[in-house]
Amino acid sequence: MFHARVLPPAGVPVRLWRVVAGSALPIVLWTGNWCFACFVMPPVAGAVVAVALVAVFTLGVLLRRRVGHTVRCAVYGAFATTLDKALDGF
Repeated sequence: MFHARVLPPAGVPVRLWRVVAGSALPIVLWTGNWCFACFVMPPVAGAVVAVALVAVFTLGVLLRRRVGHTVRCAVYGAFATTLDKALDGF
C-alpha cells in the first residue's frame, strides 16, 4: 500500500485531549449556537439544542457498545462523531 510508511503498523491509543483539540471548531460553533439560543431566544430553545446533542452522544455510545467496543473507545468515538456530524448543519 502506498501509505505503509505513514501509518503505524498497529493501533495507537488516542487520548481524549487529542480528540477535543481536533474537534475545537464544532465545540466553538455549538457553544455559540447554544449561547445564542439561550440568551436571544427563550431558554427552552437552548435546552432543546443541549438535549439533542446529549441524545446523539448517548445513542452513539450505546450503538458502539452493542457492536463490542470498549467503554473508553465508545465514549471517545461517540464524542468525536457527535461533533463531526454536528458540523453537517453548518
